[in-house]
Amino acid sequence: MLPAQGPQRQPWTAKGGFTSVTIGDDGLGLISYHDENNGSLKVAHCSNVACTQATITTLDSEGDVGHYTSITIGADGLGLISYFASGGNGYLKVLHCGNLFCTGS
Repeated sequence: MLPAQGPQRQPWTAKGGFTSVTIGDDGLGLISYHDENNGSLKVAHCSNVACTQATITTLDSEGDVGHYTSITIGADGLGLISYFASGGNGYLKVLHCGNLFCTGS
């Protein structure tokens, strides 16, 4: 068994999937993911470089959304997320963050 590295984490409990990570203009991580418990698209903006704390925001919760996320930083320095929405025939959605923390679009 390997020794623990860094802060202890709670066991994984099928919370998030389809993750994508980028580094924001502030030098901190910005992570998009599908919340498997609620079927929603969420984003986490790291509060520090080690990302031991983050601001988590639900960006879309209409139906089962947030599959196959992909995140990048746009020319304006804000997050740009593409993702898949299930249901019916399914479709691609794109969300442009309204601020650095991506707490709204």
